[in-house]
Amino acid sequence: MSKLVIAEKPMLARDIARAITGKEVSESARLPISGNGYTVCACAGHLLELVKPDAIDPKWGMPWSLDVLPIEVHDWPKEPAVDKKTGESKKPLIDQIAGLLKTCDSVIAAGDPDDEGQLIVDELLDYLGYAGKVERVYVNDNIEKNIVKAFDKLVPNDSCRGAGNAAYARQMADMCFGVNETRLATKRLDGLFTVGRVQTPTLGLVVKRDEAIAHHVTRKFYELFASGDSDAGELTFKYLPGKELLAGEKHLFERHTLEALKEKLDGRDLHFETTVSKKQENPPLTLQPSSS
Repeated sequence: MSKLVIAEKPMLARDIARAITGKEVSESARLPISGNGYTVCACAGHLLELVKPDAIDPKWGMPWSLDVLPIEVHDWPKEPAVDKKTGESKKPLIDQIAGLLKTCDSVIAAGDPDDEGQLIVDELLDYLGYAGKVERVYVNDNIEKNIVKAFDKLVPNDSCRGAGNAAYARQMADMCFGVNETRLATKRLDGLFTVGRVQTPTLGLVVKRDEAIAHHVTRKFYELFASGDSDAGELTFKYLPGKELLAGEKHLFERHTLEALKEKLDGRDLHFETTVSKKQENPPLTLQPSSS
């Protein structure tokens, strides 16, 4: 009985193969790698992408028209993606995995333990029409003994598909928002304007920040400090004005307020108590993915 393990990326696939196939696996070993009843292969991130709108309906292509908006497809088809760095199609890798599916008895989905990792394998299996048994493994680190433990805790992949559906929903939101708003803005503003669900608000933040810097007016503000002695040595105290003095600002811009306070404190001896303590703060624990 053979199981096909589909990892999200080659590096993870080699680490998995090193842990479960019983073979020596180098950092540059060619995939797939087989042993101990497993065959390990890898995707290269998303192997599929949503097709362009005009591939679904020619009227959604150039020249753009407001009459066809909104563009809405409930089950947007996908096609082999193109590597953005090399410009090469990922179809050969899809074909390789399709061939491996024909020789295996079941599949273990080993995408990264997040929404995108779930979707990367799910969408590929759906695209290839695979209807066999699929299990899910969550590899949280690439230490061999922990990978072995993870493979002892396989769960049905159907119970994990909700995470992939969430990633697909964001993918669809990006596409639908982008194609509709880009066309709408371009036609109404008489120029090519690209609009994106993430791109546009991010660009807006950058523009607002640039405007704030460009129109920044230098203003002097004032702070009050006092020095004192303690068993630990000389200490410096900083006066923190309350909200009633700040009046919505971050600093005090009127000098006379602090000067009046300084006159009352100059030359006075005030006793104080202080406690010095050491605190150790550990980094947050790695989030464990939910299997539901």
